[in-house]
Amino acid sequence: MNSKTEKLKGRGRLVGAGIDTDAPYELSVTTEAIDTGHFGDPTARIDGLKRITGRVELSNSTPPLGVKLTLTLDDGRKLPVFVQSDGGVTATGGFF
Repeated sequence: MNSKTEKLKGRGRLVGAGIDTDAPYELSVTTEAIDTGHFGDPTARIDGLKRITGRVELSNSTPPLGVKLTLTLDDGRKLPVFVQSDGGVTATGGFF
């Protein structure tokens, strides 16, 4: 299997229980490529599992630890995330 990585950077909004703040972000979206080659096209692939990690800049707001938050990207997509105290982000699902 191969994978492709997309870098996303912008200024979004982090919202959830106890927090609602602007949050500049840098995300890395790695998508596994599943080989589905067949006689007609031996190089065919489809997208598989996505892993989304990254960082958000937190100004004076500290997110509640262990609480799922929503990061709204500057293009309008939303992503459920957990934010660590150091600003690291782990996605808990895909974009919606």
